Amino acid sequence: MRASTQSRTRVFAIAISALTVAACSTQRTMPSERSADAAVHERVEELLRRYAANDQNGVLAMLDPQQITFYGSDVSEVIHSADEVRRLMRNDFALWGTASFGAVQDFDCRTDGTLATTFFSVPFTPGPMQPVQVRFSMTWRNVGGQWLLTQSANAVPTVGRSAADLLK
Repeated sequence: MRASTQSRTRVFAIAISALTVAACSTQRTMPSERSADAAVHERVEELLRRYAANDQNGVLAMLDPQQITFYGSDVSEVIHSADEVRRLMRNDFALWGTASFGAVQDFDCRTDGTLATTFFSVPFTPGPMQPVQVRFSMTWRNVGGQWLLTQSANAVPTVGRSAADLLK
């Protein structure tokens, strides 16, 4: 009886091993969510660095060549082309002279490997003005292993103006 139990255990172990190898060989190799999140986070950081350096060509190189839509802080700022991105940056830096970003905060990334959405906040200092917190929502498209920005919207949130604060 003991030999029979050992034989069954051995057969069972071999069967599990064979199924595991077969399953591994047929699964698509997808980057893990964590590595995709890290790659997109790096792209966000790089985009902010390039913008702060007023590197228009560098920013444009990170954009989806098929389609872009940006919503700026002002309702009139709706961007759909590289020329409009250049104009926006020219106007921003003509007004401020310089710009800087602090550390990205509350970073949230959701991806299926093809598209990624990011939400985050970051302190932003436009020239000599006081820093303001800016919230971003971005959509990135994976093109040949490179994440390209296809949509972006930002908002400057209020402080102390939530419904709960106003009801006090």
